[in-house]
Amino acid sequence: MSQWKKIGNFKMVLVITTVFLIGVLIGSGQSQKVSALSNSMYEDLKIFTDVLSLIQKDYVEETKSKDLVNGAIKGCSKP
Repeated sequence: MSQWKKIGNFKMVLVITTVFLIGVLIGSGQSQKVSALSNSMYEDLKIFTDVLSLIQKDYVEETKSKDLVNGAIKGCSKP
C-alpha cells in the first residue's frame, strides 16, 4: 500500500470517529433534557392520581374514576 493511501485511510477513520463522538455527545445532551421533562410530568401525574384517590375515598357520593378524569379534562366537577 502506498503512503498516500495509508494517510487517506487514516483520515477516513479519523473523520468517522469524530462524527461518531460528536453524535454521541449531542445525543447524550438531548436525553438529559427529555428525562428532566418526563420527571416533572410524572410528578404532576402522581399529584393528579393522589387527588383522584382522595376524592373517590372521601366524596359524599360514589364516583367513577372515568367521570372524574373526564370532568378534570373538561375543567368542571360534574359533566
